[in-house]
Amino acid sequence: MQKRLGELRDRIAETTKTGEGQAPPEDSEPLLREAMGIMDDVGALMVRINRSNNVAKLDDGRPLAEAITQRDSIIAKQKLLRDAAISTRRPDNRWGHLAREQIVVDVKKLYKQADDLGERARKLNMRIQLVNWSFDLVD
Repeated sequence: MQKRLGELRDRIAETTKTGEGQAPPEDSEPLLREAMGIMDDVGALMVRINRSNNVAKLDDGRPLAEAITQRDSIIAKQKLLRDAAISTRRPDNRWGHLAREQIVVDVKKLYKQADDLGERARKLNMRIQLVNWSFDLVD
C-alpha cells in the first residue's frame, strides 16, 4: 500500500501544474480518489492493529501496546546515550583557539549503558514478535 501511495503522490505532483497552454499528463482527480482510498485502508488497518495490540498480551500479562511503548522508550534512551558518546568525537569550535577541548563524560560508560539498553530492547522485541506471530488481528 505504501509503495502504491508513493507512486500516486509522485503522479499527482506531476499533474498540479503545466506550461502555459499545455494539458497535464493525466487527470489528477482519479489519482487523488485512489490515494485517498488507500489512505482510508491504511487508517482502518492501523485501527485494527491498535485494537489488537490492546487485546494481545505478553507472557507476563502486559498488553502488547504497553510493551511496544516500553520498547520504543528504551530505544530512544539508547539513542540519546549513543549520540552523547558519538558527540565526543566531533570537533567543537565553540572555544576557538583559546582552549584545548577536553571530554568531560565517561564515554566507555555511555556506550556500555547504550549497549545494555540495546540488549533489553532486543529481548523485549523478541517477546513482542512472538505474540505478533501467534495473534490474529482483531476486526
